[in-house]
Amino acid sequence: MLLAPHSEVHYLVGLLACLRAGVVAVPTLSKMNRRSLDRIQAHGEDAGACALLADPWVLAQREFHIGDSGAWIHSIPWLNLEDAYGQDLQPSTQSVFPLPESELAGDLAYLQYTSGSTSRPKGVMVTHANLAAQLGVLERVLDHRPGSVICNWMPLHHDFGLIMSLQALYSGGTAVLLPAVPTVQRPRRWLQAISDYRAVTSAAPNFMFDRCVEYISPLECHDLNLSGLHNLLNAAEPIQPATLRTFANHFHPYGFRESAWVPAYGLAEATLMVTTGLPGNGFLIESFDTDALLEKRAVAACATTQGKELVGCGTPLVAESVSIVDPESGQPCPTGGIGEIWVASPSVAAGFFGRDVESTETFDARIPSQVDTRSYLRTGDLGFLWKGELFIAGRHKDLIIVRGENHYPQDIEYTAAQSHPDLEPNAGAAFAIDGA
Repeated sequence: MLLAPHSEVHYLVGLLACLRAGVVAVPTLSKMNRRSLDRIQAHGEDAGACALLADPWVLAQREFHIGDSGAWIHSIPWLNLEDAYGQDLQPSTQSVFPLPESELAGDLAYLQYTSGSTSRPKGVMVTHANLAAQLGVLERVLDHRPGSVICNWMPLHHDFGLIMSLQALYSGGTAVLLPAVPTVQRPRRWLQAISDYRAVTSAAPNFMFDRCVEYISPLECHDLNLSGLHNLLNAAEPIQPATLRTFANHFHPYGFRESAWVPAYGLAEATLMVTTGLPGNGFLIESFDTDALLEKRAVAACATTQGKELVGCGTPLVAESVSIVDPESGQPCPTGGIGEIWVASPSVAAGFFGRDVESTETFDARIPSQVDTRSYLRTGDLGFLWKGELFIAGRHKDLIIVRGENHYPQDIEYTAAQSHPDLEPNAGAAFAIDGA
């Protein structure tokens, strides 16, 4: 069932209905334009969706874009979620997120698509057991309880926004949902909602914190109170040390505590989070020898070497669930070695829908050992463990090699963005050109 309501509340209601009914949900975009419809169609065709669940806004917009995509998307039924609402519908008295019976735990809950704009989309098969494991460990680590308020502005078709919103329901708390585009355009909406509703947890990618500092002046902060915020997660893209410091300094006068930072690392193939910082600990920033990093070694910088600051992404949510492995040999890297991040935990998804070969390659990696017989998820990300925390170095396949030297794209992108004030942050890309 394609899930595409425009309203955030309708979106969550539709997903919960699918979970309760045993229907595999396919969260997708709710925008009605040619590009979005093409992606919705790609997701639906790949999943073999039987219908699209929408709300009145989406259904009204559909009429204006009937010719903006292929015929398939308009050949399946488009269902109005509000048609299921009875006249005497009463709010549920059940305060805790419903979990499936144990015999259904291995069944698919939903397909989380990771791409689809330039290639065939990949649907990550998230089971009920994966979802329950992820929500359970986040509840414990972030200390969520009945009554906890979690504020989310990220789109619900994205794994980050979806899981953070479901986390509120799972813990018996309250989800405060904001529309993504208007919130990015005016980031003060987000901080105002955190302040007004006394949210204890919220989250965003790194770029959003930069936007808050850039677009929210001190004159607009006089009525903000961020003192109730215990967990502010930063994940989904490289975390910049300067962003953490600047945001903390900018909003400290309005109650924000540096200890509320929770850097994290995750991916859709692991349902969401793999590692997080611990509440109250703030962030760990370490400076590493730049030359050693390019040689895939983590060595602390000293007075005589050029250093690069990296942010720790916390500790594994599940003990001993993260291994650093040489991507070529499959052998564990020595202490301080930079290798591919492999994950083995109950939150690791069942594979890619309809892609058996790729699923085996990605989700069934093995470390040659008579002791460790687990199947691992190969993340494709490079990293290392330092002082118990995971540090991210880059993407294995994105590594740029120039004259025999390794370069991480995010370093080039960040350096270029800082080189001139006319260059927009988070708006550039560095990549290698084959044969150049």
